[in-house]
Amino acid sequence: MKILKVLLACFAVIIAAFLLIAAFLPAEYTVSRSISTTAPPAIVFANVNDLKAWDAWEPWSNMDPTIEIRYSKSAIGEGASYSWTSEKSGQGTTSITASEMPNRIATRIDFDGGGGDGEFLFEPEGAGTKITWSMRGDLPYPTGRYFGPLMDSMVGGAFEDGLQRLKTQSEKDAQSIGGLGKVLGQGMHELGKEIGKALEEAGVDMGKAVEDALGQ
Repeated sequence: MKILKVLLACFAVIIAAFLLIAAFLPAEYTVSRSISTTAPPAIVFANVNDLKAWDAWEPWSNMDPTIEIRYSKSAIGEGASYSWTSEKSGQGTTSITASEMPNRIATRIDFDGGGGDGEFLFEPEGAGTKITWSMRGDLPYPTGRYFGPLMDSMVGGAFEDGLQRLKTQSEKDAQSIGGLGKVLGQGMHELGKEIGKALEEAGVDMGKAVEDALGQ
């Protein structure tokens, strides 16, 4: 009986120490990697702003032959998304939450057991571009906190591989008419969205004007 009490006391101390240490560990993680390319920002931006173009450079799908991807109605720009299912990686969704041509793209990833917010920055560097890919996410207390110090080493390598692939694809596109077509196509897509918003807003205003006239 005495041995049992000692064991229970030791177990309680271990649990208390586990919880106490977790309380002092970071509550969120951040992973960031950068690479330079000779391709201009507009070309690199186009390869990230179109989710269907991710197949050429995104690291995880290239490592997982079992993955199946389904795209939203529009795969380009803010609001675009794709969902995946995989025997190895489970299931989840990636979406573009902000698209600021040609400087910045923000993303959100949600999967079984977690998620994170991503960001791509495209900074002019001479005639080329400095690409920075970062991601941050919350670490649930208490167990998740212990993964915080490991996230950089766990995810950083994949970021480096993806950026190298993005660099290679973008430099290839910069030398072809197809790359220019990507940029022009996305420019027209964004212009169409802005025109649509303007017409929608004008329609709302016109409707109010008609209501006011009829009410007089």
